[in-house]
Amino acid sequence: MPDDPVEELRQARAHVERVVARVRGIASKLEDWEHVMLTGARRFSVGASAPPRRAAINLELWPSAEEIDEALTRYERARSAARRQQGN
Repeated sequence: MPDDPVEELRQARAHVERVVARVRGIASKLEDWEHVMLTGARRFSVGASAPPRRAAINLELWPSAEEIDEALTRYERARSAARRQQGN
């Protein structure tokens, strides 16, 4: 974590944007959900005997709610710290 609040804000924002890009990529594939194969699941595998699949989603790469929460929390804290610095 950088000492400079503005740099921390930049890094936190970039991290949130990477997480959001992953979610958007998954959401895009799910628009054609009948042709998506889920992989990486420990409990089930969808698509093995179904019609041909056009896309695959690796569930192990799916961001968890905790990961999304941590990214957004880091961003909010960094934004507050950067604002405090600018106010001084």
